Amino acid sequence: MVFWLGIGSIENWEYGLEQGGVWGVRERYQKAWDRVKQNDVLFFYVMRPVKGIIGYGTISSKERHLKSFWPEERKEGISLWPLHLRIEVDFCLPRDKWEMNRISLPSLSQGITIQRALQELREGVAQDLLGQFPRDKR
Repeated sequence: MVFWLGIGSIENWEYGLEQGGVWGVRERYQKAWDRVKQNDVLFFYVMRPVKGIIGYGTISSKERHLKSFWPEERKEGISLWPLHLRIEVDFCLPRDKWEMNRISLPSLSQGITIQRALQELREGVAQDLLGQFPRDKR
């Protein structure tokens, strides 16, 4: 099992979670996406204004999605994030708790680039993150 960090906007995480657990990345992240396997774990990192992790889930499948899926894609009529991951959500904070209860990364940020949409996490960092989630929700 490999641990991943999925980084995106608040709008895309809201939509992806509403759609039953979907995350998408641009073609330039193809090499990382190719390495993602079923049963890997993805942490959900929301950029501004949340600036933190709001949940995690288990990768169930992946697919290349060439049609517009995300609201911004439909608006522009193009596929911006065609490399999709299907996620079984293991834990996610309620939407109204994202900013207050998110897990921030400052002490864990070594080797993490918040600008990259999909990146592998070291197991020690991932285990530290998992330990910060409520135990009764896992």
